[in-house]
Amino acid sequence: MTSNLSVASSSRVRAYLDLMKLRVVELLLVTTLPAMVLAEGGLPSLSLTIATLIGGTLAAGSANAFNMVI
Repeated sequence: MTSNLSVASSSRVRAYLDLMKLRVVELLLVTTLPAMVLAEGGLPSLSLTIATLIGGTLAAGSANAFNMVI
């Protein structure tokens, strides 16, 4: 019974990740980091960089998911 539950949750998580189109989001993140370096005039802080990349991933991923649903 528990193996069926883990398979169902695993496939659900995979479905959400597919809706986020992370391959497209990757392209946005590749351009975000150099823009941050140019705006800072050097290397930005690690915490700011991580927060920006995670926030950008979630924002772009949710927009892609909404687009697929609509």
